[in-house]
Amino acid sequence: MIRLIVLSLVLTTSLQALDWPRFLGPDGKSYSTETGINKDWTANPPKELWRRNMSDGGYGGPVVVAGVVYIQDHKNGQEVLLALDQKSGKELWRHSFKEAKEHKFGLTRTTPLVQNGVIYTISSLGTVTAVTIRTQERLWQTKRFTEGELPKWQVSNSPIIDNGRLLTMTAGKNALLTGLHLETGKTIWQGGGTDQLGYATPAIGTINGTKQYIAFSGKSIRGVDPISGDIIWSMDWPTKYDVNGSTPFIISDDGVLVTSGYRNKTALLKIKGHSCKIVWENKKINTRFSSPIFYKGHIYTTTEPRFIVCFDPYTGKEKWRTTSSNEIGVGHGALTGVDDVLIALSDMDGSVIMARMTPDSYQELGRIQPFEEKQSWTAPVVANKKLLVRSKSALVCLDLSASN
Repeated sequence: MIRLIVLSLVLTTSLQALDWPRFLGPDGKSYSTETGINKDWTANPPKELWRRNMSDGGYGGPVVVAGVVYIQDHKNGQEVLLALDQKSGKELWRHSFKEAKEHKFGLTRTTPLVQNGVIYTISSLGTVTAVTIRTQERLWQTKRFTEGELPKWQVSNSPIIDNGRLLTMTAGKNALLTGLHLETGKTIWQGGGTDQLGYATPAIGTINGTKQYIAFSGKSIRGVDPISGDIIWSMDWPTKYDVNGSTPFIISDDGVLVTSGYRNKTALLKIKGHSCKIVWENKKINTRFSSPIFYKGHIYTTTEPRFIVCFDPYTGKEKWRTTSSNEIGVGHGALTGVDDVLIALSDMDGSVIMARMTPDSYQELGRIQPFEEKQSWTAPVVANKKLLVRSKSALVCLDLSASN
């Protein structure tokens, strides 16, 4: 009876300001609007509330809606969607289906999306599934890829929703992007031309007064008309191993920030109609996986080989970067912003770092070490004054409240 009441509340409660319902947060900007969190981690480190072992060895991120955490896992050939109570970590329910996989740097990489009582997931083989929260039953399921279309490290692009369609990156003919009907899973839109699948989640925004989907494929970046599916503009963007994994960011009416790793570069693209040109490029800033945070006129991101960097997005000039003297670095870890601070998860030693978001200088507010393993690439999530961080082997919830 209690379980039914909880599920009813989850279903009927609309998205709240403190929810984190999709990849990169409610507006796709990697920033939480919560305030009043604990910022003195040196004197008062955040308390660990609970810890959940993960079986997949992967990088899939959590979302939080109405006090429930949803995250994908994989165990014994089963793709598993878990629903956990955010306060206690207790499992509320799970939904699973058979999907055997070859282990390629973990078995889950994407983040679920929750809207109107339905959870949408994408497996690393590209199986898209919709599950109803109230019944925990599958609403629909569809496979988006043939084996030959999958990139080397399989699918890492998370779903987003726009114009009544579930938008996914695909790799078919003239179908770099595919829109699925939210209630049936049927294909209702395709576009973006033909290209190799990359690893980045698409962005949505308005450029020069025109709404566009920004798709970062394995070989290029392009703007796509959300109605016709036509390519509006495009630029080749070759990266070693085709690892274009950082979500592009629209920073102005005509500017798109794009970055990739493996000693590549970061650049500001100026879009005018069907043309696209580089305003500046900086080969000393190269982000492999993390998505940049644009906050009060500056960009905060990670850069190879191990640093956090702040720079002016309009000129490409650095304001500061961490150095070897800032203890161990963050490697290819990820950032999230909240209440004028950034929280970074290091992939070098499993530590979590808090620092002020200011262009003046790097100002660390403390660090803790919830994990003792490398290759933690999942972006931290903030919801209800709680911080969720995951390594390849565990999901941990920490208390961010000032009174913890």
